[in-house]
Amino acid sequence: MKNETEKYYVVEVRWTGPDQTGAKYIDFDRYEITTAPPRDTSGNIQLFGWLGPDGFVARYAHGEHDSLAAADHTVVGLLEGGYRRYDGCSSHGYGAVVAMYRPGKYPPMSDMVPGKNETT
Repeated sequence: MKNETEKYYVVEVRWTGPDQTGAKYIDFDRYEITTAPPRDTSGNIQLFGWLGPDGFVARYAHGEHDSLAAADHTVVGLLEGGYRRYDGCSSHGYGAVVAMYRPGKYPPMSDMVPGKNETT
């Protein structure tokens, strides 16, 4: 049974480190919907904007929502170019992740970058 006062938070997670197009990080970026408010690197709750770095990972808050449907709507609006629901677990402990989305309608087929990995 859902707690009537439960809120949902949208957090964007991006790899900002080296090798952004390498096989390990090409599909790293994601949007998470959590039940815990996002916190900046000082531990303060922050509902909008950059939350700071966590190593080579940058996190951005995209608001507080009264329902999971409203949070889903926000993510869909942010990912206008298409998205995929992702069933993997979150790599951090910032609250229960109830839904996760990856940018792009389809997963990358490889880490090949047009014009950079081609041989002549």
